[in-house]
Amino acid sequence: ILSRKSGGFELLDIDVESLVSAEPALVAPDGTPQAFSIMRDALQRILADSLPVGTVRLGQRLESLREDDAGVELLFEGGAAERFDLVVGADGLSSRVREHVAASHAAEGGGGATPPEYSGIRVQFGVVPAGGARPAGSEGEFHQWFGEGVYALTGSYGTGAADGATSDMVAVVFADRAAGSAAPPENSNWEASDVREDCVGRLRRAGIPAEVVSVAEQCERCFELGVYEHDATAPWVSRGGRAVLLGDAAHAMAPFLGQGANQAIQDGYCLADRLAAARAGGLAARVMGPLQSYALLRRAPVTALQLESRLLGAMETAGGGAGTLPQFVRDAFFLANGKLGVAAQVFVKGARPWV
Repeated sequence: ILSRKSGGFELLDIDVESLVSAEPALVAPDGTPQAFSIMRDALQRILADSLPVGTVRLGQRLESLREDDAGVELLFEGGAAERFDLVVGADGLSSRVREHVAASHAAEGGGGATPPEYSGIRVQFGVVPAGGARPAGSEGEFHQWFGEGVYALTGSYGTGAADGATSDMVAVVFADRAAGSAAPPENSNWEASDVREDCVGRLRRAGIPAEVVSVAEQCERCFELGVYEHDATAPWVSRGGRAVLLGDAAHAMAPFLGQGANQAIQDGYCLADRLAAARAGGLAARVMGPLQSYALLRRAPVTALQLESRLLGAMETAGGGAGTLPQFVRDAFFLANGKLGVAAQVFVKGARPWV
């Protein structure tokens, strides 16, 4: 990971391979470092292909839940209903299951549903599916650039293909100065060409180098999103104990540590482990229920990551112009953390499994 100001001044340089190789939890028994960059659609395809046919059913929009002592009934758009013993709400930022969990506690005098909180930061993403848009020899590196009120990241991610092919990606992060306290409407109906044109213009105005602009110009898949968070300290388990939250539904966080999907995977592993222990009748399962045990184990690490990622986002999008206090603080923050090895340890902490 190489971080530089738009003029080329180096702020930090993290040797990821060496860090991972020195962390026992991130090395396979044969000595292979277990840290990868992969496109999200490729990861989804790998996971889905490992499941029995028919496990994943698309086109069913959840409307509401009804929970009782015997289980949970899911009510879908169009009137269909199905009943289950346990519902795991991995349904993202606008989670219906989170609404149900919050409502179940509100009925007993607890807090009600809390909508996701807009951070005032937006991200434009672009992907060059065939790769080849970045400078030769940079495929194994992430390049970070800091410009006027803009942070840009370029990287190459695995596509899941047997030949090791990669796609190139650019992410451009900026503060939504005009939003105030109100979240703007999402622009999911933008055409890819509109987002790409806006992104290219933003990079040029911020003085970001031509190698980043070139990647943005070649992107075929482009979209823009606001950064939202869910309070990780809110309940994850329904009052009746038949619904539980996982991933963004429980703790949506800013993307500046790249931990959203990673922590969701760890949530899933931890929850499965706790359920298996309960089925086996282990001591921990008898002392505390598996769902509450899962929430207790996972809440602290994801809350810490949320706070760290939020701080990074504020630093990375500092504006005010060259030579101003905000940019001086930003540059000093990253330069000092790089020299002292703090940035490297933050990376390892995020990569290390917490289950």
